[in-house]
Amino acid sequence: MKMIKDGEEFLEEYVINVAKSCVAAAIKAPKITGRMKLVTKIITGEEIKEIQKFLEKVGKGKSRFVEMNAEMFKDPSIKAVVVLGTNAGTSELAWNCGACGFKTCAELNKAEKKPGPSGVYVGPNCIWKLVDFEIACDWAAAAAGYSNVDNRVMTSVGFACMALGYIKDVTMAIGIPLAAHENVFWTNPKAEWTYEYFLETMKRMNPGVFFKFVGTGRPVMKEKVDEL
Repeated sequence: MKMIKDGEEFLEEYVINVAKSCVAAAIKAPKITGRMKLVTKIITGEEIKEIQKFLEKVGKGKSRFVEMNAEMFKDPSIKAVVVLGTNAGTSELAWNCGACGFKTCAELNKAEKKPGPSGVYVGPNCIWKLVDFEIACDWAAAAAGYSNVDNRVMTSVGFACMALGYIKDVTMAIGIPLAAHENVFWTNPKAEWTYEYFLETMKRMNPGVFFKFVGTGRPVMKEKVDEL
């Protein structure tokens, strides 16, 4: 007997399958070092609601960006979250590039590993392994995009998953929520704030974006709108 069903009934199953594809893409992604060990998790069901509650609690009155993320996580079309993590606290490369802040990889390996201001992310880390990790995240997000599933690479979600114990033994994690509908992660009523608040927050979160070359006697930080 033939059965006819509403196509949307299959969306949850499809999104979860796409999450599996994202994991495969992240593992397959080309790496510079070949030494970055990737940890992967797929979160579904009630645990997604726990992420939303955590973001709401952390962001309330402290960060409008996190508040916005908590609000968007209420969307019922979010059926899965791909979580990628890595432990980049040591290096076997012996490249001694100094990008981690130490002269040699051996010094990085001996350095005490401790949480930063967030209390969750741990450092110092090998920069090259983090670059490989970012490549893996990009490939995972691209896999979802090619599969027509809305997604967004979110540091706050990785932070939440580490804090909730959904992913362990990593120094860095990124969460990629997946939704079956359009623009779930890019439109939000709570995303309204003044230009001054946005500028101040971006300077605090991404100071490198506001640096410019020195030597002319002008301030190092960009301050005027026409300089941005």
